[in-house]
Amino acid sequence: MKLFSNRGRRVDLGPYPLERLPRLSDPRARPPGLGAVSPALPSEIGSPGPLSCGDALGAYAELFDQQVDGEVAPRAPVPDDPLERSRNLKAGLYFLDADMAGCALVPPGAWRVTPDQRPGHRFAVVILSAFTRGDGHPRPGTEWVDGTRREAAELRTAELAVITASYIRNLGFAARAHTPTDSGVDPGRVALQAGLVRIVGGRLRAPYLRDG
Repeated sequence: MKLFSNRGRRVDLGPYPLERLPRLSDPRARPPGLGAVSPALPSEIGSPGPLSCGDALGAYAELFDQQVDGEVAPRAPVPDDPLERSRNLKAGLYFLDADMAGCALVPPGAWRVTPDQRPGHRFAVVILSAFTRGDGHPRPGTEWVDGTRREAAELRTAELAVITASYIRNLGFAARAHTPTDSGVDPGRVALQAGLVRIVGGRLRAPYLRDG
């Protein structure tokens, strides 16, 4: 039985019905259930084996970390409406097969660096990549991916973050990608503010997705 149809659905809404979730009336408001520190990001059960692709993933992560920032082009003729801008950015990410994407104001408590080290950005584009699923049974290539599913999701997220930051700079706005291995913000905190995750039982959970 089909419960949700994508026919006629705007690209910027993505594959999951995030627009059906409750929203805070004030985008600056603190998400419910949040304490002094946001919960840790999901982790993967199990450790990489001797044949895992972890080393290769790490090498590519280093390449993306070298491209988190860059020069800003002259201002392009883009809409003044922040909502239209956010729809454009999310549509681009969903075109690149992001699992979930959202935009939010950066809350002061999300910064991991001192005020003099902050780039001064008010807004965040938040990208969520799901872990690939395993069914617990050996398959061809299982020994390559087991124990590296979080690392692979983080690498995909870093790729999308670098691409999106570059796109924003080409539109004439300063933008800096924050990757899982080179970040000045708490990713869980900005994901909460963007409405992509919520706190359930003291853990971060993404609606419509399993753990991870």
